[in-house]
Amino acid sequence: MRQLPARWRADATRTAKLRGMPLMHVMFYGPPGTGKTMVAQRFAEYSGLEYAIMSGGDVAPLEEQAVTELHKLFKWVHRSRRGVLLFIDEADAFLSSRKRGTMSEPLRNALTTMLYHTGTPSSQFMMVLATNRPHDLDSAVLDRIDESVEFGLPDVKAREDLVTLYFRKYITQPLKIKPLRPDEILDPKEANGNRNGRFSPKSPSMAMPKREDLLAEDGLLEVARRTHGFSGREISKLMTSLQTHILFSDRSLAGARKRSKLPSWLEKKLLFEVVDQKVSEHHRTAEFQVTGYDYVNNENPGSRLVSPKGGGGLIHSPPRSPLHGPGQQPNINSAA
Repeated sequence: MRQLPARWRADATRTAKLRGMPLMHVMFYGPPGTGKTMVAQRFAEYSGLEYAIMSGGDVAPLEEQAVTELHKLFKWVHRSRRGVLLFIDEADAFLSSRKRGTMSEPLRNALTTMLYHTGTPSSQFMMVLATNRPHDLDSAVLDRIDESVEFGLPDVKAREDLVTLYFRKYITQPLKIKPLRPDEILDPKEANGNRNGRFSPKSPSMAMPKREDLLAEDGLLEVARRTHGFSGREISKLMTSLQTHILFSDRSLAGARKRSKLPSWLEKKLLFEVVDQKVSEHHRTAEFQVTGYDYVNNENPGSRLVSPKGGGGLIHSPPRSPLHGPGQQPNINSAA
C-alpha cells in the first residue's frame, strides 16, 4: 500500500473527524533517530485534534495510579468537541506483550485499561504509537493498529540532503563557514596568491591553506557516501561534533577565540577526521548491541585478569615501579 506523507495523512484525519467517521490508530516504527517522534508531533499539530503526548516510560512510575490517570484521559476524550489524539512515544515500554514474565501487575492493569478504551473505533479518539521495537508490542495492541508506517534509514540521496541541512544549521549559520562553490575553485596558481576577501587569513598568525585542501560542495556528497547506515540523528550529531572541533582546533585557537576571527573556510582534513571518528563509533555501537562490552586494560602485557563487570573481559595487572623490588610496596609517605 502506498504510504501517504504525514501532512496528507493529518489532513485526511481532519476530514474524517469533520464527517464523523471513525479515526484510525497508527503506528510509526523503525530504527532510532529516523524521525518518528518529530513526524508524530507534527501529525498531532496538523490533525486539528486536541492532543496529548506521553512516553511509554511515564506509566510504570505511576504504579496503581496509572489506571486512574488513563480513565481521566478518556473522560477528557468524551468531553472534547474536537476529539483527542494520544501520541505514545517509546510505546513498547508501556504496551509490551503480556507473555513476558517481567511485567508488573500495575503495568498489566494499565495495559488492560488501554485495550478496553481502544477496542471500538471512535470518531473522538485516535492513537499514534512510535516504537523501535514493534515485535515487543502486545498482540492485542497490534490488532488495534489500522495502519503502520515504517521509518527506514535514509538512502544516499536523503543523506546528502541531511548532511547539507545540518552543515548549514551547525556550521554555516553560527560560524559563517561555507563549502567552496564550483566557481570558487580557482586555478592552483591563483589560489596561493589570493589574499583578499573570503580566502584571506583572519589574523597574521593564521596561514592560508592550499585551495585544494579546502572543503568544496562535493566534499559534503562524500560525507553522505561515507555515512552509510547513519540515521538522521547520527548525521546531526556528526555536525555538532564538527562544530566543536572547529571551535577548538589549533588553527582557530591560533587565530582567535572570537567568532569574528574564525576563518570562513574549512579544511577537508578536519571534516573527514570527524567523519571517520563517527563512522568508527557507529560500527562500535552496532557491535556493542550484538556482542556486549568487555573492558580490556592494555597497560601491561603481563598477567591477565577477568574483568569484574565485563563478564569475560581481561584486565592486566599494573606494572611494578622500578623503585621497588619484588614484593615491596611503595612508601607514599617517603620524600621524593
